[in-house]
Amino acid sequence: MSDHPGIIGTGAPAITDIQKMPLGSDLTSYGSARDSFARAMQDRAMKMLDHHGALRRPSGQCTAALILMEYLATWGDVYRNEGRHLMTAAAEHLRSRNEGLSDDPTEDYSAETRISGGTIFWVLYTRDALSSAFGGRVPALTTEDLPVLCEIVASPITADVAAYVRSDDVRTLGGLTTVAIFRHITEVIRTFCARISGPLPRRQRLNLNAILEMWETIDQCRRYSEIWEESMSHTDALPLAASWIRDLVVMRSQLTHAIHINLLDRLMLETGRAATSRDPTFPAYLLELERLRDISNQRFLDCCRSIARVVVKAGGMNLLFVSAMGAENLPLYLAHMVSMPVREQQDAGSDTWTADEKREEIGWMIDGVKVIGWSWPDFQRSYSVAVQCLRDLDADMNQLRASQLAAQQRQQSRTSFESQQHPAYPPLTQPPWYPDSVYAHQQPASHPHSVTSASYRSFDYAQQPQPQPLQPPPFRARHSDTPPAIAANAFLPYEPPNPYQNIVIDERLGDSHLYGQQPELATPLPYSYAWNGSNGDGAR
Repeated sequence: MSDHPGIIGTGAPAITDIQKMPLGSDLTSYGSARDSFARAMQDRAMKMLDHHGALRRPSGQCTAALILMEYLATWGDVYRNEGRHLMTAAAEHLRSRNEGLSDDPTEDYSAETRISGGTIFWVLYTRDALSSAFGGRVPALTTEDLPVLCEIVASPITADVAAYVRSDDVRTLGGLTTVAIFRHITEVIRTFCARISGPLPRRQRLNLNAILEMWETIDQCRRYSEIWEESMSHTDALPLAASWIRDLVVMRSQLTHAIHINLLDRLMLETGRAATSRDPTFPAYLLELERLRDISNQRFLDCCRSIARVVVKAGGMNLLFVSAMGAENLPLYLAHMVSMPVREQQDAGSDTWTADEKREEIGWMIDGVKVIGWSWPDFQRSYSVAVQCLRDLDADMNQLRASQLAAQQRQQSRTSFESQQHPAYPPLTQPPWYPDSVYAHQQPASHPHSVTSASYRSFDYAQQPQPQPLQPPPFRARHSDTPPAIAANAFLPYEPPNPYQNIVIDERLGDSHLYGQQPELATPLPYSYAWNGSNGDGAR
């Protein structure tokens, strides 16, 4: 946030002048200019933590320093693995301080709210859940730690969120309702870690029903937030709750983002296993993962659009001072919005997202990235890709409109040609005995078969040829006195024709001539056969 000339160079605007700058001013160059100095200061801060033993000495200052360093160390790391040891150490410090242990003798431990239900607890409670969801690990704060560290979290009075968001009491809406609704969304994130993204669930197949239940719960959280905002609008505390409502939108978006990343990683992993899997149900499992991936694309797009509305509501350049939570994910949200098609395109990813809405909302995100780029590097690359996407979108829409216009012109030309080739007469000729009310379009008077109402009424049916009645066939008696003539051979047995009747066979030659063999001598055979019972053989 510093505007010192030694950090970002001379000629840079002061922080007090940023709010006066017009919306859309590009500050990303200053974030790139401060990158080297910021990295050097981050390394120096990490060395100071090691020098003072912040990882092993429980104190309030060490706990806050570790949470801040975890936020800085995980910048740019979507899985947030760089700062997991810092989050674990901060959770252990919180347990030690709650038990009265502190390595800082000068620290005032009398303020109980600084631990139980205070800022340090709530930041660690929510940040730990989100980091565990992205990193796929177990939260540092266990379920047993929560009722010890914060009694109001363990109280059953915060279980019924719906009753508090509809309250008309300002103190309830700003107190118990805030605790209940933030606790609800944080517990949803912790449930996601336990059922979907944790170490044990990752060794098994993805629980598809758990994904659907998680989306239903996120929708319920959104409805709670809308009811709460409506209740706060009837009081004078709505400006106070604006930051809370914005943080709830950011937390829901980050949870949806974590689900989306988990689905993409799991689909990539399971697709690689498809070639070696022998499970017959594995192809159906992959199809369900792809279907959930498509649903997740749409839901994540809706969250990105919500973030765009948060950015535009922040008041332009004031976004630099109100976006402490979730600013690191703005380029990721912008990249997803760029990749999703609109309704006018052929492969539309959303039936409710038009080209005009995409152009407007991506413009909001680009303005937000330009503002946040004051503090962080490499944001210029993100919005440069988005600007090129808008140019490509305009080109696609112009090409689509041109093709539609050409199709309309071809249709009009075809219709005009057909009207010139074929006169505009009815497809069927109107008979003279039909009334003219039968046809919706009357024939012109010049048509040779046109019949008007007057001619229809004066038509003489008597002059027309009348159909003749059908004559019956001549009568024939059913039983005749003279029996029919019967042929003489009508009752003789049937003899089939003999195919061999024209073949003459010489008994002396046998049938060898039928097979193409010629006899040597046409003489009677001199052989005769007799039975000799003595030897049992036939003798000649």
